[in-house]
Amino acid sequence: MARGERGERGGTAAGSARRTALEILCEVDKGKGLERLLEERLSAAALDARDRALATHLVQGTIRLRKRIDWGIGHYLSGSVEDLPAPIRNTLRLAFYQLLYLDRIPERAVVDEHVSLARAFGHRGTAGLVNAVLRSFLRAGRRIPGPAGGDEAVRIAIETSHPEWMIRRWVGRYGPDETRRLAEANNRVPELAVRVNRLRATPDRLIERLARAGFDATPGTFDPWVLHLGRSARVQDLPGFEEGWFQVQDESSALVGRLAAPKPGERVLDLCCGVGGKTTHLAELTADRGVVVGLDRATWRLRKLGENCRRLGIGSVRAVCGDATRPAARPVDLVLLDAPCSGTGVLGKRADARWQRREEDIPRLAELQRTMLAAAAGLVRGGGRLVYSVCSLEPEEGVEVVARFLQTHAEFRVDEAPAGALDGVVDGDGFLRSLPHRHGMDGMFGARLRKVGP
Repeated sequence: MARGERGERGGTAAGSARRTALEILCEVDKGKGLERLLEERLSAAALDARDRALATHLVQGTIRLRKRIDWGIGHYLSGSVEDLPAPIRNTLRLAFYQLLYLDRIPERAVVDEHVSLARAFGHRGTAGLVNAVLRSFLRAGRRIPGPAGGDEAVRIAIETSHPEWMIRRWVGRYGPDETRRLAEANNRVPELAVRVNRLRATPDRLIERLARAGFDATPGTFDPWVLHLGRSARVQDLPGFEEGWFQVQDESSALVGRLAAPKPGERVLDLCCGVGGKTTHLAELTADRGVVVGLDRATWRLRKLGENCRRLGIGSVRAVCGDATRPAARPVDLVLLDAPCSGTGVLGKRADARWQRREEDIPRLAELQRTMLAAAAGLVRGGGRLVYSVCSLEPEEGVEVVARFLQTHAEFRVDEAPAGALDGVVDGDGFLRSLPHRHGMDGMFGARLRKVGP
């Protein structure tokens, strides 16, 4: 992440935003999910739009870069960072994040504010500790020494703030130089991307409307119906949101819909629909002339799917509560299985995801994916398509799942991607593959399979 990407406010003007950020970080340390916490705590806090944005940026940046920040704190602290009380540990993390990455904020404002927070959440002694660590860091010119020794994976893991097990896997696959580029891409402040609702707008019309609101939106490199806004924003405040002109969706996710390429009049089943990003896209691609069933186990996600469909003006979607490992449905023309996965392709968007996963999760998830894909196979009519996708970079969850499926399901073949729809992101085996550092979008794997047997 480049320094000075945002001109943050210093002093007491942003004090409540920093206090809110500290409280959220302490809740995350207890194992609570970041996305829900941000939504709940920022709605409850008496913050204006600018302070909400600041608190969000501080929380996400501090969590994303926690490994490097903790490494740095450790050089100026007598003892272990993890042994500190949670409010003091996170006060130091917040301060280091600002001093390292936000160079338009006054040093004195950072020190004074976080010493005050250490006193409010601790006592005079903890305030003195925070003051001493921050002053030592500043006297050293904000320098963080690199790790000793020649283990390149350890160095990349610390300097780019990723779990060491993850970096070792990538170094073995991509080599150290490309691994570093991939990890650095994960640390960029994510920009907002939206998919234009082709039932109600066009890219040009939405670009023009966003421009009047100060957004320099640009079409996606691979899908011109996805617009990159260049910065983050509160989605509900964007022009066109209430009128259903767009749905938030990364370009890589939209490419899965283009790989599926549903046609008007087809019956479509989205087996793990979530809140409906891909489901609504499939409905739009059919011109809302067909039946698209969205299945999910969580009723709250299905309620959100219904809200999105109403806002977007989509009438062809049917929400069904069910289990993708044991789905009950008659055969359809197209089944999409966007399976649960490790999420190693979306670490830039999900600041806390890299610290939640363990390497041993991958074989467990791959087994679940194989079970779901086998269940999905029975729901495809003869001549129909089955699209499998995961936002993971790990071969065990992508190409290896598909290879094992094809070994046991002779009635399926890899189907060609629609001509011209995915040029530049489909490999020689016919699979969709995107990487953050190569394609400027989330990492995604997708396979389009056709049932050639009965």
